[in-house]
Amino acid sequence: MERKKFLLAVVAVSSAFGLLFQGCIEKKSRISLSDIYSVKTDTTVYLTEEENSPTCKISIDFNCIKTANPDDSIVNSINTKLMNCVSEGEPASLSPDAFVKNIVSGYINDYKNSLSELYEEDKHNIKNPDELPGWYNYEYDIDTEIGISLENILNYDVTIFHNTGGAHPNTFLKWINIDTNTGEILTKQDVFVAGKDNEICQLILQKLIDETNTRMETDDMHTAEDLQEYGILLNSELYIPDYFRIGDDGITFLYNRYDIAPYSMGDFQLTVPYTEIKPYINEETINLQ
Repeated sequence: MERKKFLLAVVAVSSAFGLLFQGCIEKKSRISLSDIYSVKTDTTVYLTEEENSPTCKISIDFNCIKTANPDDSIVNSINTKLMNCVSEGEPASLSPDAFVKNIVSGYINDYKNSLSELYEEDKHNIKNPDELPGWYNYEYDIDTEIGISLENILNYDVTIFHNTGGAHPNTFLKWINIDTNTGEILTKQDVFVAGKDNEICQLILQKLIDETNTRMETDDMHTAEDLQEYGILLNSELYIPDYFRIGDDGITFLYNRYDIAPYSMGDFQLTVPYTEIKPYINEETINLQ
């Protein structure tokens, strides 16, 4: 009888440890960096058939997740979100290769449809070909990068560069974070405790002040008013941006050109370590233990 009770106790403890072990396994990412699949293309399109025709250069490096099972709903969900991050509105059913071909085709059509007629008019009116505007040469570049942080969060960084004849080229960054166990994007509403925007913004503000002091090679800035002397935060108060990266050591907040500062200042990527921001993190979403 005592032996039977002992065996039952062993079974119960073993089951408990099994469940605990299984729980630990489930917290780990079901995706690793070895699962990355990359689709690359470098294309040059000529506006006309002439020898000295203007060109449109297109370079794309699209990273996504490969899987041996085409019916893997989690991976399919993740890849759809990665595609939408690069280019919204594309059909969700597209394969990664077809997705990139669609983007290239769209760029080519836009280039030719918007410039062909205007270019012909300029050629007719400008006798010297060397005087034709250089802005007929376009360039598009999309670069993507995947990382894994905190074991189960996929970080996706997208850099989009357009040089389309404006006053200057434009670079725009997009960041998203995806729970690899669910395939869902983690938004700022998911990650941060509700009602704590002011406290979080105060932490970000200090990083913004530090970064601006570094860039300007000074230590004279201490307040938001000091930043305004350099054109920062002139048109808006500081806010929690939609684009941020959940890292292993902290959260990095992304502000693109023009978001909080003039174009000449570039973008700002401001990291607040978990030692400071942890009280404002939703622990049901991100486990920092």
